[in-house]
This record gives sequence, structure tokens and C-alpha cells, in this order.
Amino acid sequence: MRPIPKPMQVKDNSVVSFHYTLTNNEGEALDSSKGGDAFTYLQGSHMIVPGLETQMEGKAKGDKFTAVVAPA
Repeated sequence: MRPIPKPMQVKDNSVVSFHYTLTNNEGEALDSSKGGDAFTYLQGSHMIVPGLETQMEGKAKGDKFTAVVAPA
């Protein structure tokens, strides 16, 4: 019996696409990719907010999570 392969994880030089909803502290939606194209970037290239890029590390296809990023 073949082992089930692990899904690819986000790491430096990975091309990553994700859907998002940006909210403020009150939970009000400020921006979202819902109903549109996913956002695509190259992990480790500093194309996105550093705090978010750090939290994307190690995620795999289908992972859902809430990322809290300081407004610095």
C-alpha cells in the first residue's frame, strides 16, 4: 500500500495563492477577495505584509486560519 503524500507546504520560493478577508478591530470587512481571483505572491520575496508572510509559512492547500498582523 502506498503512503498518502503530504500536501505541499508554503516555504520560501513557493508561489502561493489565497483568498482573504481583511477586517478591522471591530470585525468590519475592509477588503476581500471573495467573489474574485485569489491573491498570488512568491513566498519569501517580501511582496506581502511581513507579519502575514511569516504566518503563511508551513500552511498547506485547504488550510484556513486567522492571521493577526500589527499595523506597523
